[in-house]
Amino acid sequence: MLYEKFDYILAIAEEQNLTRAAQKLYISQPTLTMYLNRLEESLGVRLFDRKKNPVTLTAAGKYYVEKMQEIVDAEQILKGELYSIRDPDQLFRIGIARVRGHYWLPPLLRSLTERHPRLNIVVSLASEKQLQRQLEKRTLDLAIGTLAAIGKSEVPLIMEELAYEKVLMVAHRKYGIVPEKERENNSPVNPWIADPSVLQSLPFITPPPTSGMYQMVQKLLGQYDIRPSRNIVVDMQNTGLLMAEEGLGVKLISADVLAAIPTEERRRKLDFFVLPDMPEARVCSAAWREDTQALPLIRESIAILKEEILPLQLYTEVAAETTGEDL
Repeated sequence: MLYEKFDYILAIAEEQNLTRAAQKLYISQPTLTMYLNRLEESLGVRLFDRKKNPVTLTAAGKYYVEKMQEIVDAEQILKGELYSIRDPDQLFRIGIARVRGHYWLPPLLRSLTERHPRLNIVVSLASEKQLQRQLEKRTLDLAIGTLAAIGKSEVPLIMEELAYEKVLMVAHRKYGIVPEKERENNSPVNPWIADPSVLQSLPFITPPPTSGMYQMVQKLLGQYDIRPSRNIVVDMQNTGLLMAEEGLGVKLISADVLAAIPTEERRRKLDFFVLPDMPEARVCSAAWREDTQALPLIRESIAILKEEILPLQLYTEVAAETTGEDL
């Protein structure tokens, strides 16, 4: 009764008159009045104040309409979701960290859909820790990210290295990390090797613990005993890079994210540097459940990435072919 003929209630609320609402619904006014009486009796509240002209919703009526609209919307979403998974063999669920998703997903999905025109795809853009949890809960078929940095999984996962991504640090030139005379040749491919002491007491922009970059940042801070004056935690590398451009702090980044800022603007505002013995790259991997039914699509996706997409990334080296190992 609550959900049945909800359009009747919407018509009354819109027309603010039972006769006009009945005409709009192509039913008689007594039929509409009888329906409203029965509904209000079953709910135990008055939905409309019918003593006034025009007829208006009561407080309970407004709340009823609001909640019923949520139910209608949820039903439509559910129908769409059920439609998308009506054929499990034609559904592929892929999760990827946000920055890579921005640059890697469009060409990957274009290739997949060209090969499999009827394939339904569900995409999840999330942190590495969230992707791992989704794999464990079977809500993903394939996850892509720096998953090795997260730690062992609670369920058996297979992991294969995809690429080695160049990492470096950036900071606004106002901090003077790169000497002025060295800035002419300073670039992401030619970063300055900075003395860790110059970072002491500078503000930092760091990722949250769920990010694959988190452990690397914390290890560097501990290794060189760097104590930031302030810390801004942000889970989007693109946003963190723009914050660095605004002079808000030092940022460790995957070099691929530099595509978010035009080259000349980067060179004018940012210093690019690394620290002694700092890792030059981090490993991006693909991971999936050992018992997955989507292995052919997973293998196909990995091949597309390694052969068509990763070779075009400026600061990424494609990993050698491997058979995958337990995570």
